[in-house]
Amino acid sequence: MSKRKLSRIKLTVVGLATGFVLATVLAALSLIWSTRQEVLGDSEAQATRFVAGAEAALNRSLLGVDVLLASMDELLNLSNSMAEWIDPKLASRLMYGAARQNLTVRYLALIDGQGRVIASSDKDGVPHLLELPPGFVREVLEQPVSALMISSPVVSFTSSDRVLYFARSIQLADSSKLVAVAEVPVALLNTILIQGVNISGLEVTLERGNGQLLVSVPTLEQADGARLSPPLGEQRNAGRVLHLSARLSGVEALVVTRPILYQDALVAASIPVDSALAEWRIVSHFIFGAMALFILMIIVAAGFFLRYLERMAQARLAIVE
Repeated sequence: MSKRKLSRIKLTVVGLATGFVLATVLAALSLIWSTRQEVLGDSEAQATRFVAGAEAALNRSLLGVDVLLASMDELLNLSNSMAEWIDPKLASRLMYGAARQNLTVRYLALIDGQGRVIASSDKDGVPHLLELPPGFVREVLEQPVSALMISSPVVSFTSSDRVLYFARSIQLADSSKLVAVAEVPVALLNTILIQGVNISGLEVTLERGNGQLLVSVPTLEQADGARLSPPLGEQRNAGRVLHLSARLSGVEALVVTRPILYQDALVAASIPVDSALAEWRIVSHFIFGAMALFILMIIVAAGFFLRYLERMAQARLAIVE
């Protein structure tokens, strides 16, 4: 075997080995990329399903609160009465019975335009002090049509828990208005929002369209009325997956939003991309390991074959000599 022929064979072997290595690398990278896209797609679908369920569960609960507040007019015959005609003890007893039938509401109160409690669902009939957010009562009374209004989160004076107040106005016989208020613990709304779902890294918020935070899971320890950025009410992409910063942690995330029935509020679910790709990283490491092993096998096989050719050439040369 001439040296030129031997060199051609060696170059062919090296070219084939290089081709196999490149094909292996491309196949591994393609598999890793397609697996990544598949995992992200699954996470997007998971976030979309979760938000749809959270929105439906929250709407059901808030609809119950809304119906309860609206029923105060009929229960206490307010549209045919005036404020001074209301019997506080009788009204409180009726409100206590109504509040017990709703598992979401912890406290009911009937207040006037100055925020004074006229009657409440307290069992002992003694109304406790309501620490409503400044301007909330005025905002409720200024609505041209009675509708459910949601306050910013505050700390309850009696329980020291964070609560939201839901309210709607009721018009009396003399055209004056009272406000029916329901106190709902934020912890209970957290339970309704999360629905027992266990998604790694999931962040859930109930917020207004302008970004004002109402409820969050996990709980964000910030001042009441904190605003998140960017405001999701401007996105107009309900139900679509947005690649934004997570609403609480600020990391890169898949964000899905859906509006609820009341007061320009929406539910947002954020799944951090790092959490979504946690299992994919394990799979990609395994693929990289398999690729490296296969490439090593190709190199070793090519090396043995080249060594075999070299020894065959030396043997032929020895025979010729």
